[in-house]
Amino acid sequence: MFKKTRLCLVLIVFFFFIPAFASLSANQDSAAAYPAQELFKLGPQRVFEGPSLKEVAFPLGGIGTGAVSLGGRGNLRDWEIFNRPGKGVDLPFTCFALYFQEEGKAPLVRVLEGPLTPPFTGQDGIPRTSVPGLPRMERARFIGEYPIARVELEDAKIPLQITLEAFNPFLPLKPEESGIPAVVLRYRIKNLSGKSVKVTVAGSILNPVGFDGAGTISGVGLDKFGANRNRVRKEERLSGLFMSSDKVKPDSPAIGTMALTTTWKDLTYLSRWDWPRPWPRSRIIRISFSAAQVG
Repeated sequence: MFKKTRLCLVLIVFFFFIPAFASLSANQDSAAAYPAQELFKLGPQRVFEGPSLKEVAFPLGGIGTGAVSLGGRGNLRDWEIFNRPGKGVDLPFTCFALYFQEEGKAPLVRVLEGPLTPPFTGQDGIPRTSVPGLPRMERARFIGEYPIARVELEDAKIPLQITLEAFNPFLPLKPEESGIPAVVLRYRIKNLSGKSVKVTVAGSILNPVGFDGAGTISGVGLDKFGANRNRVRKEERLSGLFMSSDKVKPDSPAIGTMALTTTWKDLTYLSRWDWPRPWPRSRIIRISFSAAQVG
């Protein structure tokens, strides 16, 4: 019987962004400063739910390497790894998903995020690049304790306890170790059903090499892309997809690489999504994952 498993999915990003810093002016009114007792006082940890989740963006990334933010629903947002600020820059068709099958029942698929949040207005509603047609988990709760963020996910039809822990290497007084351009996403899953179940976690991510940070990424057909390469690499400790581009010149500010890796040994993979037009990409992702052979 499946009882508990842990997966660690690591995003390694080799782009650099120089952050801006702010300092207090010398003539600031000292009376406005907080007393030391107040600064070091431990209060209750805030928990975000419901509409508040839309406003959460928890920065993840090594010191001086840029950042990608974890949204309150468990989504990745604001990819600021392209040498300039990038609020609102999202990677299309990028998410993690769950395949769940309880013994004797039909399988279920969920994006490992809380429900999409309003507004749903506009010419096309929520952009198709956010794969709004895929079902999400019913509820999400966000707890942030820098440098670690946690997202708890629940769904009445899926008797699992699911927690996402997200962080980046952060070692006080060790700048080299704290400046690794990596993000760690650890999904902790516990079976609450008392029955045997099958579970798979899958990740879908866009290869963004070639994007220079100007504007947003509207889709995979962006003219800055081309000859993007996704190669599978398997090593003793980590395995996954290594992303690069044969189009970007070595002296271009857009040059870089990225990897999606895991410590999990039992892997299946696709280096790209192939879909027959005019079927939407989100439908192909769902069909491919729902029909996956899992152990």
